[in-house]
Amino acid sequence: MAGKSSGSLCYWLGKTMYISLTNRACGLALLPSRGPSFVMPPASGFAPLEMDAAAEPSVAAVVAAVEDAYAHDPRKENPLLKTNDGREVDPGVVFAGLGDPLLRVDAICQAAELIRCSAP
Repeated sequence: MAGKSSGSLCYWLGKTMYISLTNRACGLALLPSRGPSFVMPPASGFAPLEMDAAAEPSVAAVVAAVEDAYAHDPRKENPLLKTNDGREVDPGVVFAGLGDPLLRVDAICQAAELIRCSAP
């Protein structure tokens, strides 16, 4: 499954899972600032959120998407994510996307705490 997992909230770059929180930005967003020829790798599964600011993902939706990705996405089974003794090397979750995630800093803090508490 090289495309998206957990709806449109999660995308992957390498072994790192990214969570989109918003398409909003106070200025020029990071991806457009890279120029018109820049595109995210198709295998990442990245796409702008299909919603406006009034319908941005809730904290519960973010936590559910992360839990689903950890439980079902085959990228978490990548042997490159294992150390020699078989333990997992997990780079964690990154809050990023088309917009500026810090516009939703309260959601980041709440989701991060819930994700941390639900980790095995």
